[in-house]
Amino acid sequence: ELEDIRPIWEGWQNHPNSDIDFYLTILRQRPEILRPHVMVVYRGECPQAMLVGRIERKVLAYKIGYLNLFRPKVRMLTLPFGGLLGDPSPENCAALVVGVADSLRRGEADVAVFEPIDTKSALYHYARTSPAWFCRDYVHTSQVHRSLTLFESAEAFHQSLSPKVRKNVKWQAKKLLADYSGEVEVVCHSSPEQLDVMFSEVETIAKKTYQRGLGVGFFDNPEMRARLQLEADKGWLRAYILYLAKKPCAFWLGTAYKGTFHSNFMGC
Repeated sequence: ELEDIRPIWEGWQNHPNSDIDFYLTILRQRPEILRPHVMVVYRGECPQAMLVGRIERKVLAYKIGYLNLFRPKVRMLTLPFGGLLGDPSPENCAALVVGVADSLRRGEADVAVFEPIDTKSALYHYARTSPAWFCRDYVHTSQVHRSLTLFESAEAFHQSLSPKVRKNVKWQAKKLLADYSGEVEVVCHSSPEQLDVMFSEVETIAKKTYQRGLGVGFFDNPEMRARLQLEADKGWLRAYILYLAKKPCAFWLGTAYKGTFHSNFMGC
């Protein structure tokens, strides 16, 4: 069924999370995912908007501090960041939220979770206000999502910084070069042929990071390999590794998608 709407989907996709091929790759890799769940708003026979999601098995943790009160297993309708495609008009967003509620009412899932959505958007407004009073989420957190329009050169970027920050950045760069006798190199891995080397180098760094201790961040596992293989095949992958005296010391992995670099994983 998803292939039937591929032409519509590909015409609207604007974020790697909701790219149809990335979406299908994640579906195939995670055993907890039961099936796709994609809603399309039509007016007459004309598609207007789409909300990309998936139904998966999850354990919800209800805590007070570090104390787990209970951990029920649920069928969750997860709606990932970037999953709203097409025309995000108030009318379309209202219809999609009604569709989510109808899915829960039919028993397709026990709970629906919208991963971060713009708090100024119509989708956020209707997700907060449309459900019945006892079905709404009254405890939610906001997080900052930052972006930067790239400059034409590194020097132009430095000039955009405050004098104090610019001074510190230049001092840190000079100190790094001095401490390692100029043996400072940044290598970008982006092609399928470079994946094995990239995984080996990045895993060497990632296993020592605090993120690994928390169970998050980069892991050299089948899902990560399938994901980055897809990105490399499509020319999206940008894996930057910092070498000091020929030793890998830090990494920054991201996705170059339709003119935007999306930051994914960092570690040092």
